[in-house]
Amino acid sequence: MWTKKDDPGMPSVYCSINGYNFYKTFCDTASSVNIMAAVTYRLLFGTMPLKSTYMQLQMANQTFQKIEGIATDVPVKIDDHFVHTDF
Repeated sequence: MWTKKDDPGMPSVYCSINGYNFYKTFCDTASSVNIMAAVTYRLLFGTMPLKSTYMQLQMANQTFQKIEGIATDVPVKIDDHFVHTDF
């Protein structure tokens, strides 16, 4: 007989960017997009310029949101390892 297991919840990791710690950060390994809120970017990097882009995000309600830009090659620390990624 099979026993039902509890829901493991959202897959999350602890990470650090530019000295700021983020707890329970959503981790979707199947995703090919990394998204960071503009207010978080300004907190982490101040006025450092973003790479321009013409992309837009289509939201669940079918509206489109303009992307302010792309932060390239951002070192994200997970445990003792650094992963360079774009946001």
